[in-house]
Amino acid sequence: PDLAKVRFGLPLSIFNGRDLTGWRPHEKDKINGWSVKDGLLVNTTPKTDFSATGAYANLRTDAVYEDFWLHIEFLVQEKSNSGVYLRGMYEAQVVDRDSRMQGLQGVGSVFGRIAPSKNAGKKGGEWQSYDLTLVDRHITVILNGEKVIDNHPVPGPTGGAVFTDPTTPGPIHLQGDHTSVAFRNIYLAPVIKE
Repeated sequence: PDLAKVRFGLPLSIFNGRDLTGWRPHEKDKINGWSVKDGLLVNTTPKTDFSATGAYANLRTDAVYEDFWLHIEFLVQEKSNSGVYLRGMYEAQVVDRDSRMQGLQGVGSVFGRIAPSKNAGKKGGEWQSYDLTLVDRHITVILNGEKVIDNHPVPGPTGGAVFTDPTTPGPIHLQGDHTSVAFRNIYLAPVIKE
């Protein structure tokens, strides 16, 4: 798509900073480690390794979205791991710049599908920001103000996807079954269809 011709609606805050209104755990049979502390959306788990799943629940929006721009800020410590799934399907990896996960699995990547053009991540323990644009299954990733993926087609859902039909809208889905993580300033602007 020609992103210069795409029209976006006004950005809406999808996290109010006070409670989990508009969000819910994805798995009802897992422990909910999600809460709001000091205006931050926080996932607290005892898990410290990179194994694929854990006893704690992922978190998703009640609403579903098709094409949009999403701004989200995240805080992970060294050797920590989370992710932001667009439409519950395409994961923008959440790790620090020095993580053992690099390239297709590193910060700025669409996990396992598209490597970033460079590592624009920050050290563990520093706030980082994503501006993620998804239009017609093409993703643009701006990490900490630097474009690292430019309007690139995604060949299919990433590992861990909870929604796999690319023709239907899906939620914003935050990975909570790995290590502890915090998010803030979550805004979404939907694409206005002609």
